[in-house]
Amino acid sequence: MFGSVPPDIDVYVLVSDRSRESIDKFLNSYIDTEKSNHRGDQESDVVPIGYEGDIENLEDWDSISTQSLEEIVSLGLSYPRRAFTVHLKTKAPEHDMAVLTFTRDDRLVFGLSIDDGMNDPENAERARDLAVQLLNEFDGVRSWFVGEYPPPLDDVTFERQRPYLMGIIEQDGI
Repeated sequence: MFGSVPPDIDVYVLVSDRSRESIDKFLNSYIDTEKSNHRGDQESDVVPIGYEGDIENLEDWDSISTQSLEEIVSLGLSYPRRAFTVHLKTKAPEHDMAVLTFTRDDRLVFGLSIDDGMNDPENAERARDLAVQLLNEFDGVRSWFVGEYPPPLDDVTFERQRPYLMGIIEQDGI
């Protein structure tokens, strides 16, 4: 994930329930809200309203002030729906960084990074275990893990990333 110290393994879960309850559950479980809440003058790059094109070709993102967690969540739950990703600080030292992504198709992606600095094969197993845990915990559609890749904002981007994934777990494939 951007902002984490490479190399990391990024573990994501796609969640259909784009609600305050789902977001709060993720924040309460994994995020150091005190450290993540004070973002200073940070802005988030947001897909413009009405943009229907390919995300990879998007050059003119909207920059919107997201100085607190409340502003992030409010923006992500507002209508019309917006797509963007924010990086957050985690509670647990075994997670280097976290992301909260609001997708173009009205879903969420929650992500956690684990350190893979030693390229230890056990880290892939830890990532897989975390992917299964997140999938079950958030009643996800699918979870996956990948080396240093940003979360997709839509299914088209996910499918482009599929060849680079280290592992994927579908809801019915546990």
